[in-house]
Amino acid sequence: MLTPTKLLRLYRQAMAEPIKTGIDESVSVLYSTDWVKIMVVRNPESPESCFIEVEISLPPCTIDPSTCTEALHNGTARKFIKDTISHLGYLLRLEEGGFVIGILSAEGIWSASLTAQENPDVKLFEVLIPPS
Repeated sequence: MLTPTKLLRLYRQAMAEPIKTGIDESVSVLYSTDWVKIMVVRNPESPESCFIEVEISLPPCTIDPSTCTEALHNGTARKFIKDTISHLGYLLRLEEGGFVIGILSAEGIWSASLTAQENPDVKLFEVLIPPS
């Protein structure tokens, strides 16, 4: 289970890693599921600061009413819709926590980004915990 303390530890590990030479930016994935990817993006020119990026996207899913019973279909579709709403609520919670939100509709990605201070508080990582 992902906790704010564990996420903070992963963040600190990512920030401690040296940035490879010759690249435009360094991306470290802190956490990833079918729904959410939490990353730290660093620039070699200012390695002490970073962006915390969150991407939310719909996982692959096909719920065809013609291939399953109505009860199974409705339960599966309902759960998928509830999970989608939960993750969009998470995105709004990130915005309330200071993140800037964005939408890449062609790619089907919702995003949130925050420029992190040198030593972020664990409270930031409490906001970052995605729905389960």
